[in-house]
Amino acid sequence: MALLFRLLPLIIGMISAGCFAMQAQYANWYPWILVPAFIVFIGGIATMFRQRHWGWEDVRLAVPALMAFAAAGFGMLLVEGWLRYWGIPLFVGLVSYLLVELLFLSTFYASKYPVNGMTHMNLALVPVIFWLLAYTSSGLLVFMNTQRFSPMILFAVVGGVLWYVTAHPEATPESRLRWTLIGAWISTQIGMIIAIVPLRMEVHAMIASICGAAALRVRRYGIAPPIPRNMILLEVIGMILFLAAVAFTAAWR
Repeated sequence: MALLFRLLPLIIGMISAGCFAMQAQYANWYPWILVPAFIVFIGGIATMFRQRHWGWEDVRLAVPALMAFAAAGFGMLLVEGWLRYWGIPLFVGLVSYLLVELLFLSTFYASKYPVNGMTHMNLALVPVIFWLLAYTSSGLLVFMNTQRFSPMILFAVVGGVLWYVTAHPEATPESRLRWTLIGAWISTQIGMIIAIVPLRMEVHAMIASICGAAALRVRRYGIAPPIPRNMILLEVIGMILFLAAVAFTAAWR
C-alpha cells in the first residue's frame, strides 16, 4: 500500500496526460475521453485527503489545480497544433502530478514538503488558466457566435474564485473579501476586452494572461516583506509598455 501511495502521483499524471493526448487525436469524441482523467484526478486528491485530517484549507489549495484541469479541457475545443497535441497534455500531466505529489509529501513526509509549495504552484497557474479561457472564449465568439456577455460572466466567476482561493493564508476575512471583489472586477474587464475588441485569439489570450499575472503581483505589493519602490515602478512601466505594444502592433480581425 505504501508503494501505491508513492507511485500514485506519477500514475495520475500519466493517465491525465494520456487522456488529453488521446482526445487530441479523436476530436469527435470530445469531451468523453477527458472524463476518465477528471475522475482519476479527483479520486487521487480524495485518496490523499483520506490519509489526513483535511479541512477547508486543503480544499482551497486544490481548487486552482482543478480549475486549471477544467480550463485545459475547455481549451481542447479550439487549441490547435503543438499546443493541442503536446502542450496541453504535458501541462495537465504536470499539474496533476505536482498537486498529488505535494499532497503526498505534506501528508507522509512533512519535512520534505517545500514551504508554501501548493500556494506558489497555484499562483503560477492563474495566468495559464486565463490564457486558456481567453483563447477559447474568443474563438467561440468568432466561430460559434456565442453571446457577447459570456466571456465577462465566465471571467468574473473564475477570477473571483481564483483570487479568493489564492489569498495569503494569513489574510483577514475583510482583506480576502476585498481582493475577491477586486479580482472579479478586473477579470470582468478582461472578459469585456475579449467581447468587444476584435483581436486575434492568441492576442486576447496573451492580454488576459498578462493582466491576470499583473493583478496578482499588485496584490503582492501589500504583503510583507515589502518590495522596493524602484522594482514596483519598473514592473508597472514594463506592463504598460507591453500592453501598448500589443495594442499597436497586433493584427485586428
